[in-house]
Order: sequence, then C-alpha cells, then structure tokens
Amino acid sequence: MSEIPSSGLVRSLSLIDIVMVGIAAMIGGAIFVLVGPAMNEAGPALMIVFLVNGVITLFTAMTYAELGSALPEAGGGYGWIRQDYQDQMHSSADGWRGLHI
Repeated sequence: MSEIPSSGLVRSLSLIDIVMVGIAAMIGGAIFVLVGPAMNEAGPALMIVFLVNGVITLFTAMTYAELGSALPEAGGGYGWIRQDYQDQMHSSADGWRGLHI
C-alpha cells in the first residue's frame, strides 16, 4: 500500500472543533437579533420553520462531508469547483459567493 504524500497541512482539529465551526457558520449572529420579531410575526409556526431549516441544513452538511471525504484537499468548495471546471473564474466566483452569503 503506497503512502499518501504530505501536503504540509496538519489536520489538528478535533471533532468538537469541527462541530463548533459548523454550528457557528450555520447559525451566525442574526439569529439572536431576529428570533424575537420573527416570533411576533409567525408565532408557534416559527418552530416548524426552524425544524424544516434544520433538515435542509443537515442535507447541506452531509453533502459537504461527502465532498470533503471524496476530495480531501485544502480549499473546500473553492478547490472542488476548481477541480471540476478546471479554471479559476468559476472557483473565484464561488469563493466570493460563499463570502457574501
């Protein structure tokens, strides 16, 4: 069995580190400001909306996990798109999209 060549990057994040980064990226700061006004408008239906959003987010997280397992390189989504399209225009556009969303 051949040894995988080292890329120079050290994988030192623990499971709890990765989970916390994922939660912080999905929740953001707006949830702490906008839950009150949303509860006034939607009432108890807001909990259903949160559950549906959680399911959708779970599918997104599973997709990223599968891509990260299949294509283990630095850069995440940028690297995956660059490998797929073989140009920098699409991957740079996706990087900026990810920064702004």
